[in-house]
Amino acid sequence: MNKGSSDPPPTPTKLEYDIASWSSHSAAYHPRHIRVNRPSDQGSRWSSGANNQLQFVALKLSRPAVVQTITFGKYHKVHVCNLKEFKVFGGLSLDNMQELLHSGLRNDSEPETFSLKYKQNGVLRGLQQPEYVDKIQWNYINYRENQVIRLCMKHFRQRNYLDAFEALQTRTNLQLEDPLLTELHASLVINGDFTAAENILQQAFNRNLFTEYVHESSYKPEWRRIKNDGDAESPCCRGGHQMFYIFGGWDGQKDLSDFWSFNVETRQWKCISMDTRRMNGPGPRSCHKICFDPATKSIYTLGRYVDPDSRPNVNLDGDFWKYDTVSSRWTKISSNTLLDGGPELIYDHQMIVDSDTQTIHPLYPPQIPIGHSMLFNPLTRELYIFAGQREKDYLSDFYIYEVDTDTVHEVSRDYSKQNGPEAGFTQRATIDASLGEFYVLSGLQKDKNTTRSLLTRAKWTRVYHNENVGAEYWASMKDVEPLGYDHVRKVQYLFGGNPGDPTNMNLRLDDFWELVLLRPDAATVLRRARFRVRRLQFKEMCFAAAGDSGRVLAALEFLRTRVAEVVDHADEGESKEFRDLAQYLFSWKNVLL
Repeated sequence: MNKGSSDPPPTPTKLEYDIASWSSHSAAYHPRHIRVNRPSDQGSRWSSGANNQLQFVALKLSRPAVVQTITFGKYHKVHVCNLKEFKVFGGLSLDNMQELLHSGLRNDSEPETFSLKYKQNGVLRGLQQPEYVDKIQWNYINYRENQVIRLCMKHFRQRNYLDAFEALQTRTNLQLEDPLLTELHASLVINGDFTAAENILQQAFNRNLFTEYVHESSYKPEWRRIKNDGDAESPCCRGGHQMFYIFGGWDGQKDLSDFWSFNVETRQWKCISMDTRRMNGPGPRSCHKICFDPATKSIYTLGRYVDPDSRPNVNLDGDFWKYDTVSSRWTKISSNTLLDGGPELIYDHQMIVDSDTQTIHPLYPPQIPIGHSMLFNPLTRELYIFAGQREKDYLSDFYIYEVDTDTVHEVSRDYSKQNGPEAGFTQRATIDASLGEFYVLSGLQKDKNTTRSLLTRAKWTRVYHNENVGAEYWASMKDVEPLGYDHVRKVQYLFGGNPGDPTNMNLRLDDFWELVLLRPDAATVLRRARFRVRRLQFKEMCFAAAGDSGRVLAALEFLRTRVAEVVDHADEGESKEFRDLAQYLFSWKNVLL
């Protein structure tokens, strides 16, 4: 069923299968035993005859199907044979399988059902019905055949079998690539016309053909510390606060109730109040959450942490507040959220506001782990929930909640196995819905990383990794405080936090950082492409010179002018690559090696 169709999706059904093949089995634990679920029968399982990660069992469906889930039954008692880690692959043949799942089973007696990858970017939803599956199968077979033909055409052209290339292209009526690429190949490889090649690159730039490459390029992180000018006021050391308004927090000795704002234009702090109680606002607190509603220009705050030793002598009612940034006025929405149908006093939760529906979504224990991250995508109207801590375990699971349909999808039980960040506590995240990306800065875990995830491609990419220690690296080593994100300038902000110094557990920081994730723009891609074209032209000039002093001088002048003007000399790697080209003036015999 195509996305956007008015027809309802077909209902999922249980699929019949046979055991096609297996790597090995031990004693009486044959793979065919898994076809029947008998939790009380200890022999109702498959067990391999070897102890390595090459063991497999292949299931063959009775007919092609789009498989959405897979369920593992278990013995009615905890058992040592429960899989700690496994992968599920799927495809139309054993020699062409794609990974659909990488996960593991809990060592308990409860059956587990896992969602499998079965669609790309929501293009298709379907199951076993022939009217859906047959078309998919035919399109897939046709796609594979066309790809094989294109690979043959590419091989013929690379080996200069142009007659075979042209004959195959004419017979199949397939284009190997975009006509502009074919024209570039002819200009650069066949004709050696470097000027024409650069003109084609300029055409590609004018047609915005570099946009996808730019979006897929890796980020380069750049941390910058923001320092105050002279005697300008700024917040004190703290952790457990919120930004970018900063309200409250813990300075290592006590909870705070000061309230600050940061102006990204002037890069200056403004103290709104040193004690919000004087503005008829909330009292001191830490480990709370605030969120900003751009529609009403209001800030909401909920929750606070109370030390267990102090709880008998402290009011444990959960209050809920709103701050109007236009009128600079606090309003108490609730004195006791539990009595008003909400949560009891909470901390280390997450909270976002949906401006379109004027709804606040808080997530809090015991429904989910603590220390998790939650983001809202206003374009798709989805909540992304991941990471955190349950009891003593750090988590790396990932769920999507569709707000309008009240539906939860499990994306991954362990995204660290899919090139995502390691499981951790206080993983702070921001989202850029316009780019289809969210960013995760890891806190309490073994490695300190900044990671991004491409939402449309379900792809994790590590952007930043730091194993250094010391005060100069505290921006990456601290127990990460909430990130602030400027969607216009594409800048992340980080203030203060807990450095986790074992010699001073009360130490908190007041350093202020911005993180810019840099990647090349289309103009930079064009410049680099021109550098490669002119580098090749220079090498051919050196080869053609063959010791002729006049030609050598012409090549040198070309290097000093035409090549140098398309080099970023501030880039150490690119500058070295440019300087190394000079050797070909004197070793022309090795130019094309």
